[in-house]
Amino acid sequence: MPLPSMHSFTPLLLAAVTGAPVLALPPDQVSNKLDTIIVFAPINSKASGEIQPLNYKLDGESRSVYFAAFSPAAVQQVINEKITPQNPTLAKSLKFAPFSLAKFDSTVQPSLGRDKDSRVIYVPDPEQVSITEKLLIQQGAKRADAVQLAKAVPAIFCPQPAIKATPNAGPLKGQSFVPCSTDYRTVQDMVDKGVATSPKLKKSKPKVLAIPMSNFAAMLAKGDAKDVGEIRVLPSPSTIKAIEQLRSTVTTEKPD
Repeated sequence: MPLPSMHSFTPLLLAAVTGAPVLALPPDQVSNKLDTIIVFAPINSKASGEIQPLNYKLDGESRSVYFAAFSPAAVQQVINEKITPQNPTLAKSLKFAPFSLAKFDSTVQPSLGRDKDSRVIYVPDPEQVSITEKLLIQQGAKRADAVQLAKAVPAIFCPQPAIKATPNAGPLKGQSFVPCSTDYRTVQDMVDKGVATSPKLKKSKPKVLAIPMSNFAAMLAKGDAKDVGEIRVLPSPSTIKAIEQLRSTVTTEKPD
């Protein structure tokens, strides 16, 4: 889908560039950034939790589809709106597990290369669709494009201008980074706290922007390392809660 205005999103956190910058982020560091983005995928519980493609009719054709849901709510959407209508029996027994986006992509890419009928469907968090649509329109996208894009492509939310966060508690205590997230409220709360405590930041009038996942990955790959190297994508509260519940379940099920 042509979205000329999307090019204006690339400079969200860095200066616009023409061609590949001399000091672009190395591929392994790009992968590390994607490694902090969590998706939930169907698994084969009989094969050590391996990512499992599903037989799914897509546009009237039978395909082998890998689903990547960007939140627990997206998992329910996949089950209720996609799997149940075609295979209600499978929907009742289907299990999902969390993977980093980098792990998911590296796992499914070989299959996509081997099997012409393989597809990947990335499912945005339905709780973020409305705000994504609103922000894309504010950022210059046409309404029809914004509506379609928000429903079809997961978004990463980042502050503009870039601000740094340094948590004083938790696993990231003492680390400074530019906070982005798959959850709008997570970033907006950080921006609000920064504005409340920094007159200088308040003058810059920071706001939160929605970056479609494909644009975000391109930004990491093509942006200057000193600009994009400090970005860290934080998971949504619902994703953190789901992972903690899964860990608790695993611990409980372990034999004494």
